[in-house]
Amino acid sequence: MESLLASYREGCSRSNVAPVQSLIRELQAVIDAGTVLHEFRLRGGSKELFNSRIGSAQAKALAFALKDDEHINTLDVSWNRIDDEGLEYLAEAVRANTSLVRLLLTCNLIGDQGVDALLTAMDRRPGEGVRELVLRANRGVTDVSVMRIGKSLRSNTFLRALDLGHTYMGLKGIMAICAAMVEGQNSLEVLRLDSPIFTGPSESEAAISYLCKAINSAPALRELSLAQFHVDQDSLLRLFGQDLTKPTALSHVVLSSNRISDGCGPALQRMFEMCPGLEVLDMSANWIGDEGGVALAEVMLSSATANANLKAVDLSSNRLGDPGLSAVAQVVQEMPNLLSVKMWGNRFGKASAELLACALEARQTQGAAPGAAADCVLYSSTPRGEPQFWSVARS
Repeated sequence: MESLLASYREGCSRSNVAPVQSLIRELQAVIDAGTVLHEFRLRGGSKELFNSRIGSAQAKALAFALKDDEHINTLDVSWNRIDDEGLEYLAEAVRANTSLVRLLLTCNLIGDQGVDALLTAMDRRPGEGVRELVLRANRGVTDVSVMRIGKSLRSNTFLRALDLGHTYMGLKGIMAICAAMVEGQNSLEVLRLDSPIFTGPSESEAAISYLCKAINSAPALRELSLAQFHVDQDSLLRLFGQDLTKPTALSHVVLSSNRISDGCGPALQRMFEMCPGLEVLDMSANWIGDEGGVALAEVMLSSATANANLKAVDLSSNRLGDPGLSAVAQVVQEMPNLLSVKMWGNRFGKASAELLACALEARQTQGAAPGAAADCVLYSSTPRGEPQFWSVARS
């Protein structure tokens, strides 16, 4: 660690920038304790960096320090001001440092040029490759970059997690990622494609079709995030439809902020059938209403044995009223492995709140498995819009 600290100071001197004092303190503390640091976490939203976020010059200093290091495996520089030039510097470190396997670059100023430099470095890197790449919320990342990533994926057997959510990715980029998966890229375990740019319904429908084929060809894929993906109940049914020839390995499915409404029962039934190992389901900010809430509860209860691993469900902001919320309360009582149910932003009445409270009490008195007490944080509003908070939490 002494050499890493010295290299960082030298890199800052060469780049004519002040060192990040929180990083200096952390490195010095590790040296004093005689331990080893494995993660560089320099998030721009932190108190230390909020008013002095990392830009290209600081990225150059970091790259100088990291290129010969053998211990740092994670670089988290999310919420900074790293642009293409800064990522080009970091790409040099990625190519030279084979211990660096996690790159978390959320919400910077990265564009296609920087991504191309990074992928070139990853392709030419000897030994173990990068396992996690997060480019989330870099609006300069377009289909050009995503298609380049798809091309790289065809021969990349190391990457396990890819996050392209909230970039300027469109249908062409999604097609490239899916094509790589269909043609043999089977190492991906986590794929996040939230909030793509579609020009119309036909593009979103096409994307769902390509994703269905990709899921069918991805035996290791355990997490799929399609928030703000223009999914409705019909496209959800197609996603997990007849083109899937076998159950998936998915354990985490995120469908928040979509257009899934009442009448979603058949689609949910099919999804649960094709995801027997489902642990986390996020359907927040949809429109399922009471009809959808009752249908989901029926599906969950009918699939309770097959989906015994289900631990968390998010149904917040789904236009649920007393009938739907009462059905969910029954789920809470009858599925002891369910640990978290989020339901704020719905319209709780006295009946549904009392049913849920009774369900939670019943789980306690029935001797649920250790750690199996549900955590339900509820928020409602009266017909006049007045806030009501129900104290119905158990931990």
